[in-house]
Amino acid sequence: KKKKKKKKKKRKISLILHETKATLKKRGKEDYFWGLRFDGSRETKASVIYHLSIYNVFSHTAISISLSLLFFS
Repeated sequence: KKKKKKKKKKRKISLILHETKATLKKRGKEDYFWGLRFDGSRETKASVIYHLSIYNVFSHTAISISLSLLFFS
């Protein structure tokens, strides 16, 4: 049963990732976000998107806050 729960969590995360991309597209911030290049590696971009998906669950305003923190850091 625990293994099934882990699989469900992975599916939820993937769905949230797609929802986050769609939200950024609607707000017109996707190009601005994808224009950033920290290391130029896919791992860095994936980690950033993962954090955004977590904040997106709580509130959409948290996404803009997390983005601003990433810009300054």
